[in-house]
Amino acid sequence: MQAKGAKIMAESATTSRDSLELLPDAAQRYGAGYVEGWRAGALLLTFFLVSALSQVDRILPYIMAESIKAELSLNDTQIGLLTGIAFAVCYTLLSLPLARAADRGSPRFVLVSCIFLWSAMTALGGLASSFLLLALTRFGVAFGEAGATPAAHAIIARWIRPERRGLAIGLFAMGIPLGTMVGFAAGGALGDALGWRMVLIGAGVIGLGIGAMALAVPGPTPPRRTEATSEEPFLRTSLALLSSPGFRWLFVGAIVASFAAAPFYVFAAPFLIRTHGFTASGAGLAFGLLQGLMGLAGTLLGGRFFDRAVRTGTGRVLGPLWGGLVFQQVSIGSPFLVGQEEVFELRKSKDFGEKAEEKDDEPCQNNP
Repeated sequence: MQAKGAKIMAESATTSRDSLELLPDAAQRYGAGYVEGWRAGALLLTFFLVSALSQVDRILPYIMAESIKAELSLNDTQIGLLTGIAFAVCYTLLSLPLARAADRGSPRFVLVSCIFLWSAMTALGGLASSFLLLALTRFGVAFGEAGATPAAHAIIARWIRPERRGLAIGLFAMGIPLGTMVGFAAGGALGDALGWRMVLIGAGVIGLGIGAMALAVPGPTPPRRTEATSEEPFLRTSLALLSSPGFRWLFVGAIVASFAAAPFYVFAAPFLIRTHGFTASGAGLAFGLLQGLMGLAGTLLGGRFFDRAVRTGTGRVLGPLWGGLVFQQVSIGSPFLVGQEEVFELRKSKDFGEKAEEKDDEPCQNNP
């Protein structure tokens, strides 16, 4: 089983060219099968916007959590459920079925349906009047976003030449750090200016427009070569992959990284607002720029290290990975340690000032 899993992983690097070739009749119907020039640019721009939008819609409740919490009388546990459980359940249960639907059917239909769904649910979130209604809309957002990434990858694999496919997927992935930056920075500023409800409604309307782009720009998606599709049952293929040590460590690493990052994203901004006196605008700008710029740097450097490892044939990508993990853990913990002494002194001085004012008021209260 382990050897079979290693074979599957090794073959996955070369199947993009062979398994995604067009049928002869499809090649005649759709031309060469790959887009070039301005059409390729328009396609990649659309997918970049899709990736950024999905991240923005996910991030907005994080930076506006204090406003949502105050208006709907929520507690931190409920905020965690809104931003964590909804996405965890939907991604766990729906990502693979939606990816399979995109593989076997029309990935454009899956992508556009998912964009329209999560955009509509984002807008409806701005009308929610209770925790339950807001939670239902967040489940809808998670449902839609669970299918967007695999569907976009499937379209890229069918429309972009193999030698340019890595660049295309890299541009798609860069929407995540940029979407994080825009979500925190713009979400905080607009939330302070317009209120969290208007921000969610506006983001949903923008999403519907990008969904229309995703419908119009790619065009009908060329079919896959049916004879290259594996007939092996899905569960057996999954178990074969899990038998590979490399895939198991990658799987576990992704779980651990997500487990550490999720609460940091959700509660870092409220921490800055409650403890250090930031406004939502200030916290969003500071946190958004930090996460966006570091995310861009990590994406570009990680891709460069991976390309070099593939080019040289060494496969040595663990060095940069371990360095990134150490840097991640230090950076996650530092905001909760830096400045604690200053906060303590500020509280002491505030308490001292209040006591001094009380003493100054006592003679005034005793005087006739």
